[in-house]
Amino acid sequence: MEKLLARLPPVVGASLATAFGGTAVIATRYVVGETDAVALAFLRHLGCGLLVAALAWASLGRRARIARADLWPITLLALLQFAVYGWLFTASLAYAPAARAALVMTSMPLATLVLAAAVGRERFTVAKVAACVLATAGVAIALGDGAGGGDEVWKGDALMAAAVVVGAIYATAAGPYLRRSPSLAVAAYSILLAAAALFVAVAWRGDFAHLVSFSPTGWLAVLWLAGPAGVLPFYLWVWAFERTTPARVTITIALNPITAGILGALVLGEPVSWRLLAGLVLIVAGIALAFRPLRFLRAAAAD
Repeated sequence: MEKLLARLPPVVGASLATAFGGTAVIATRYVVGETDAVALAFLRHLGCGLLVAALAWASLGRRARIARADLWPITLLALLQFAVYGWLFTASLAYAPAARAALVMTSMPLATLVLAAAVGRERFTVAKVAACVLATAGVAIALGDGAGGGDEVWKGDALMAAAVVVGAIYATAAGPYLRRSPSLAVAAYSILLAAAALFVAVAWRGDFAHLVSFSPTGWLAVLWLAGPAGVLPFYLWVWAFERTTPARVTITIALNPITAGILGALVLGEPVSWRLLAGLVLIVAGIALAFRPLRFLRAAAAD
């Protein structure tokens, strides 16, 4: 039981991160038509990075430092995850519906498990594979027929698939470095570095109009992306990677589309279908299995 309780904080943190990340999918899909992927990713990372940096300084002060020996690896991983992944994620939603993009995204746990097992960071077990399959099946059932798209939807699929690969690489490689430096410091540095890289891309094209050409509701979406839907997922994601294995963190991504469905019911009055409820049950079962493998179930039963 003590081992199970020790696993709860990471799963709660990762689940909250992906739940808020689900709202980011909706907000991005809503506003991306008013700008372009690079400009929107820059605004999100800039606002989020400044907020996380302020939080890091307020809570840690001079202790908000990254170990010097880890600075270059963390820099490369930050550019990969927060700049490259951020652009791929945003760009995919210009071509694919949010539901379809979320479905492609749920392949990340299995991709992470395969990569992490290949480099010795994760054990490739039946329980973990079953957990990934359960979570992905839950998403597929929850989305039903709502994951279609137009003639160019394949571009969105390809961009999100590339994002999955990038996310799997980060999930596999980042853990050791994140355990040696404060989470807030790493998150603030990583996000602001990504914002700087994305700004270079915006400046290189010379099209600054996309940074300000938003409708009033578009600005609300940007503020949401840079605030709650940015700070909480980015920080909690890093925090969870410090405390558990890569596959156990990334499997919670399956909650992304479920969040969208629940918000649709609460905010927009959309009906809650049997598909959504059945999918949620499978996803929760998958997450539980990933964080509590079968041997712990047997031990608990023996107690």
